[in-house]
Amino acid sequence: MGQSIRFDAGTRGCDTLAAEFRRRISGIAVGDRLVVTVRDPAAKQDLGPLARLMGHGVAGAQAYPDGRVCITVERRR
Repeated sequence: MGQSIRFDAGTRGCDTLAAEFRRRISGIAVGDRLVVTVRDPAAKQDLGPLARLMGHGVAGAQAYPDGRVCITVERRR
């Protein structure tokens, strides 16, 4: 397993989050993980399918009581 890179997306909505996610995932090495923290509750449903569509693996998703969602994506290609 590679290294984990953290990305705090703040309150970005899925429209701006998707573009930034694409940019950031393409900037890490294959095998590394991008840990995205976001405060948009819809991100849990949107970011995982986007990552899979791009050929990456979703290693986990965790929602917290304070509204944060952390999604870990492994770059596969």
